[in-house]
Amino acid sequence: MAEGVDLVALEALYRQPPKPLRETEPGGMSLRNPTMAGALTAGLGDDLAMIWTKIAPTASAEQADAWIKTMQVALDDLPGKVAREAAQMVLRQPIRFAGDVDGAIREAARDVLARRSRARYRIRELREAIEARQAGRAIEGDTVAPLSPEKIRALTAELRAVGLSIGAITQDQVDAALALEAA
Repeated sequence: MAEGVDLVALEALYRQPPKPLRETEPGGMSLRNPTMAGALTAGLGDDLAMIWTKIAPTASAEQADAWIKTMQVALDDLPGKVAREAAQMVLRQPIRFAGDVDGAIREAARDVLARRSRARYRIRELREAIEARQAGRAIEGDTVAPLSPEKIRALTAELRAVGLSIGAITQDQVDAALALEAA
């Protein structure tokens, strides 16, 4: 646990490969209630609708619906949350042609998946560092010297409060440093 977050559970969640949208919402429908559209598919449709409006603001509703449905099927091999995040990233990019959207979303999805992989690695490192510290073992690169009175005086009151709250400095150290300044 770190600040109330179960890092082991979080790491396990990130370790699981994300499932494609076609598996989590077959045919765009919810697994829990097959008569309703899946939340991620519907959200992706909304994201695609905004992209379509940006590309072809004067197109008919029928053209928009056909393009959105086609894109939802074309992108259903991506994990739903990844596809949504990638589509939202593409919405904020300059894009001129509808034919470029699929490639742009897939490129953005690669970035999202790479960030997910880095997050998994960082969570594992954090968990291991916390476990090492709790076990009293030295952590590589963990050679922090105590703050000098001069450095403590140079801290703002807010930073001193943070230092106190995390145990980096003690109230006695702060009092001694401030007493030197007053003298």
